[in-house]
Amino acid sequence: MPFDKKAYMKEYHKKWYEENKERLKVRMKENRAQNLDRDKKRSRDWYWDNRELSIERVKRNSAIPENKLKKRGQTLKYNYGISLDDYEEMFISQNGRCAICEIHQDDLSYRLHVDHNHTTGKVRKLLCSKCNMAIGLLDENPKLIATIQKAISQTKA
Repeated sequence: MPFDKKAYMKEYHKKWYEENKERLKVRMKENRAQNLDRDKKRSRDWYWDNRELSIERVKRNSAIPENKLKKRGQTLKYNYGISLDDYEEMFISQNGRCAICEIHQDDLSYRLHVDHNHTTGKVRKLLCSKCNMAIGLLDENPKLIATIQKAISQTKA
């Protein structure tokens, strides 16, 4: 049986990679950190040199329904650490309504927002834009919210 150099090299590289995987990860991370500015500039320059192509590609790809769904899932995972299935589960458990004012999704021109604690990152509920902004503007401060609630109830009486 003749010597198979291609198979031997493939096996050799595979073994070498397994033995040096951690060292390579560290080196790649260091390299990325050292060249971040250069890489950003290169990417930015390419974008401006190929702006029309880039915009057309984004429009074409974002028009595909599967890509929209995939992007939504990636955004939820990146921003809140939840999957699209988690969002759907919350949506169903809330009957498609805002957790505070109970307005239904069908009465809104946008989907319900994911409410989360900005300090811990823990996801709470799905809210309409108004309720989500109100909590954010009040700095998620329960004391302040209670004071406002008290003031509103006093002026109604």
